[in-house]
Amino acid sequence: MSTTMDREDCLWFLSPAKTWDEALPIGNGRLGAMVRGTTNCDRLWLNEDSVWHGGPQRRVNPSGKDSLDSIRQMLDAGNYSAAEDLAARTITSLPAAMRHYDFLGDIFLDFGHGVDPDESDVPASPAGQVLNYSRQLDLHSGVVTVTYDLAGVHYRREYFSSIVDEVLVVRLTADREAMVNLDLQLHRGDHEDPNRRINCLYDSLEEIGSGALLMRCQLGGAGAVEAVIAVGAMVTGEHARLSQAGGQIEILNATEAIIVVSAETSFYHKDPVDVALGRLQHALPKTWDSLYQTHTAKFSAIFDRVQMSLGPSLALPTDERIQRARSGEADLGLVVLLFNYGRYLLISSSLQGLPASLQGIWNRDHQPIWGCKYTININTQMNYWPAEVCNLPECHEVLFQHIERMAVDGAQTARDLYGCGGWVAHHNTDIWANTQPQDRVPSATYWVMGGAWLCMHLWEHYLFTQDTQFLRKYYPILTGAAEFFIDFLVERDGLLVVSPSCSPENSFVIPNRSPPAAARLYVGSSCDSQILRELFQACVLPVPEIGKDGRIMEWLSDFKEVDAGHRHFSHLVGLYPGYSFDNLALKKAAKMTLQHRVKNGSGHTSWSRAWLICLYARLGDGNAALVHIDHFIKNFVDTNLFPIHPPFQIDGNFGLTAGIAEMLLQSDKNGQIVTILPALPDAWRSRGFINGLRTRGALAVDLAWEEGKLTRVSLFSNTARTLTCRIRPELLLSGCGEVVVGLQSGISLTLSGHWPDSIVV
Repeated sequence: MSTTMDREDCLWFLSPAKTWDEALPIGNGRLGAMVRGTTNCDRLWLNEDSVWHGGPQRRVNPSGKDSLDSIRQMLDAGNYSAAEDLAARTITSLPAAMRHYDFLGDIFLDFGHGVDPDESDVPASPAGQVLNYSRQLDLHSGVVTVTYDLAGVHYRREYFSSIVDEVLVVRLTADREAMVNLDLQLHRGDHEDPNRRINCLYDSLEEIGSGALLMRCQLGGAGAVEAVIAVGAMVTGEHARLSQAGGQIEILNATEAIIVVSAETSFYHKDPVDVALGRLQHALPKTWDSLYQTHTAKFSAIFDRVQMSLGPSLALPTDERIQRARSGEADLGLVVLLFNYGRYLLISSSLQGLPASLQGIWNRDHQPIWGCKYTININTQMNYWPAEVCNLPECHEVLFQHIERMAVDGAQTARDLYGCGGWVAHHNTDIWANTQPQDRVPSATYWVMGGAWLCMHLWEHYLFTQDTQFLRKYYPILTGAAEFFIDFLVERDGLLVVSPSCSPENSFVIPNRSPPAAARLYVGSSCDSQILRELFQACVLPVPEIGKDGRIMEWLSDFKEVDAGHRHFSHLVGLYPGYSFDNLALKKAAKMTLQHRVKNGSGHTSWSRAWLICLYARLGDGNAALVHIDHFIKNFVDTNLFPIHPPFQIDGNFGLTAGIAEMLLQSDKNGQIVTILPALPDAWRSRGFINGLRTRGALAVDLAWEEGKLTRVSLFSNTARTLTCRIRPELLLSGCGEVVVGLQSGISLTLSGHWPDSIVV
């Protein structure tokens, strides 16, 4: 077994996965699988990021433009129910829902080895009992490995999704000749039971030569994507045989078998069959060493940009570590493992293709919950919070490309639905970059800020990279988002506000109503104004207001929220991920807001808890951030470290990784001030290091500490510049906690834990 089991870049287990939720994810950004790792009948749940149901749509409600003024008048008059009813009838899209993500297919590998976890009624294998089972995912290389012994034979399986050859690869070996025997079946069904193969949700299955299959399926109605899966195998061994019949591939008497899976769609290629077969034919003749080494060399080079440690690792299976953490036992290494896992998942779901959806690229359902779409009132944004600070800017590119497509569709939506210039998006989008409203929910559907919030990611990338060519390319998209609001904003009491507006998915108590009543639509939510201040930088827009109870007001008026423990923190978007909370009064009010929400039950989803970690980290409260990390691990982590929303939703992984990075390093919006260990919790003070983080201003930072004191910080920039470094003085061996440093281009500068007693260059 690999020695990776005692490092914090490996998930490992001593039993197979019972269900999809315990399987291990692999992916190359576009093509992925969940690997079950069972011995009798193994299953790979396959996904490809452009496998979506249905074609492009124009869903604009023709009544929207004419009703906008009436809706605004009703809101101004306090007639909220009538405004919501009119919006539901005139702004809701036709149809109300956009397209949804779909499941690609299954590969079943029938070995006849032992009994799988859910096969208690299956007779025991005549070969005997499976012994010494182990299953692991190496985050460093992106490879899943399964090993076990049966009847004196040691079996090994390895799985990865190549970021070089664009195929899934599986190798099966045994330490005795002629002992690799199996049947391979390619399938696309509709039952989550891994052993039931009912209904064939595909159009054709062809045998295309010795040991190869081709499946084709059309994914919905007019304009829908066609998906293609091609599978082939190669075998070695003196008596090895490879054959096919009845839509299955049979492998007999092999010492080694290599299975290659290619999947393509008409979303990317005019002739997906030709491309899929071409990739298969290109990869199959290659040796295992060639396929494996080219993939792992490139994957590990990306993953290894950042390294983190909080002390010695705990050499226990991952599921045992989670159970220990749930019972209250400390495991700092599990925090590091989760940090690394978020980076791994971002690489595996975003290195190419489309953005990561609500579940990344991994989905087992043909009609997944919430459509497994791109929810852009927090969830898609959270997916990419770690991209820049964790030095994965190329993973951010898939989001930028999608925003570029959205701006085209959004310009038509702005014109046809609202009579405005520029471009707009609401709270969801899909494979076709659709920007019209989704669903019929007043607290979400008619929110017009999705595109503006996504534009913050374009600006963040520029701040982190200082890439003027990138800014030149995307600047028209930034200005287009702003142009929409120049037309859409209305003046109320001397302020420019959004109307209609909502605080995403929340509602407020209408004052002075008997019996009590609630509303969702209003004018000028705090969230909207904060996003626009980030977009415009300086405009006549409402600054975050502090209510009479000392908390940040969520709406333009000081309304009481219906759900005091609501999962969203939309009125704190200016604190994190934004930067408009730039004074102590706002930060104090933000902390009171967080305390009030948490006291009343907020943070009850994995992504909400992850946002709490980020918010407390930005406030510099490391101990509070750690409380929420511990809560996240105890309540929202499945055995394979996927976050439980519930159900599974991947944004929690990414938000947690971003929050941990934020606890250890922060930079101001101009990249002129870098804060070292801004939210180091007491429990992490013994020792630790993190290398490879990035800051705004294109700075690379390595840092280490021991016994609660900084021991080293190294700064690297490709341009000569001056910046200010800050740290709380109690975290230094000596010094005042602030120093101005001058960096030379391409030369690393290292500071020890001894800083000057006064601010000097």
